[in-house]
Amino acid sequence: MTGNDLRELIYSKLTTVCSNVYYFLADEGAMYPHIVFNLSRQSKYDFARDDVTLDIDVFTKDEATAQTYADTIEAMFNNLNDPQTDFLPTFFTERITQVAESDKDIRHKTIEVVIQNYERSKN
Repeated sequence: MTGNDLRELIYSKLTTVCSNVYYFLADEGAMYPHIVFNLSRQSKYDFARDDVTLDIDVFTKDEATAQTYADTIEAMFNNLNDPQTDFLPTFFTERITQVAESDKDIRHKTIEVVIQNYERSKN
């Protein structure tokens, strides 16, 4: 499994919520609504399991859409066990937070998801 495999899985799920999905950074002038996601590694050590934090940022122009997207994403990822050919991710929603933006017309919510990811043995 590569990092791209997990990113592609997450991207494919998020595009069912919103067609404008970006990894790490939205394009300049990105249309609203849009979603930006980022993966940060928590721990790998020498274990078969890789613990990863997935941060999903939702940007909209109205509160109702922001909340609907956040609720949909939370339901989609919470306690999701989604076995793939080369890896076995399980997702757990940790929290949803409202982020204050300098532009008061933008609604921004962050959904934090923990992923417990196992690689399938190559034996």
